[in-house]
Amino acid sequence: MTAKIVDKNAKKKMIMDTAIKIFSQKGYFQTTISEIAKEAGIGKGTIYEYFKSKEEIIQSVVIVVMDSWKEKIPVLYGISDLKDLINILKEELHNSEFKSIVTILIEVFLYSLRNPDKKEDISFFIKMSEEHDNLFTSIISNIQKNGGFGNKDVDIIKEIGRASCRERVYHPV
Repeated sequence: MTAKIVDKNAKKKMIMDTAIKIFSQKGYFQTTISEIAKEAGIGKGTIYEYFKSKEEIIQSVVIVVMDSWKEKIPVLYGISDLKDLINILKEELHNSEFKSIVTILIEVFLYSLRNPDKKEDISFFIKMSEEHDNLFTSIISNIQKNGGFGNKDVDIIKEIGRASCRERVYHPV
């Protein structure tokens, strides 16, 4: 009898995708590892082979999202017009997986605000948010340097981007 060869990266992605689906349906805090395992068609122990906790699953999802944005940096740095950036951001904001992830992160963040003793639970998300802001600021500054929108204030444009993101999450088109 031959041993079954398992693609560990594919299995890990499948677990993360299943978790996003369940978190989106039930909420992050109402979802259990057992429910994720059942939906994924695997044993609960299998999830623990890949992730220590539910929190580690969502952190891994955030890292994957951030890495996908980092992969786009060469394209984003090549942008010299604000309209081109807006079109790329629109594509991302219409991505249902992206909206699900942002909704889950908002849920976790709001929970931590209501439960101050849980602040350490969101330190990772705050760090990732700051990294995202730095990346976005860098891209906007590059567009500004290339004459994409003159001397407009980068902070105002960042806030417009954040507001647009919130609007897409709460009122999808």
